[in-house]
Amino acid sequence: MSDEMPPWQSQPVWDQIELFFHKSCRNASSLAEAEYHAAEISRKLQVADSFFQNLCEQTCTSCSDPCCARATIWYDFTDLLFLYLHTKTLPSRQIIRKKDQGCSQLTVNGCRLDRLRRPFICTWYLCPEQTGKIATFNTTIQHDLSALLLQIKEDRKLMELAFITSV
Repeated sequence: MSDEMPPWQSQPVWDQIELFFHKSCRNASSLAEAEYHAAEISRKLQVADSFFQNLCEQTCTSCSDPCCARATIWYDFTDLLFLYLHTKTLPSRQIIRKKDQGCSQLTVNGCRLDRLRRPFICTWYLCPEQTGKIATFNTTIQHDLSALLLQIKEDRKLMELAFITSV
């Protein structure tokens, strides 16, 4: 998360991003390997979802400085590739930052996006309070969570490499 301006903010540029994915995927020699990794990412995010939902309920609701309210979040290339391979669609636009309110997807009830539709940083980033909470869990849970996040990161790299190789 950063205070930088998200890329691809204008609608004409976003339309070009959509066109790029549509044409690249249509003309690829084979997307089977990239799609396999996208399916693995989806499966692993679904496994992680209830854990992170529970963690957020325990930490975010009482947080005086929520990261979603102060950070600038956006879809990066790998997020968009995952979404396109997994759903064959992209969001209608880049996530934007509301002036003095943070992420445009933040509501009083938390994020309005399903975990599979969020930028990966929204799952990967753990604030100090969440990290502290996880440290109180048994070591098996800590290890499993850490391993799951590392596997998702690796699948993201492999998905991107397979896509680039196929186009």
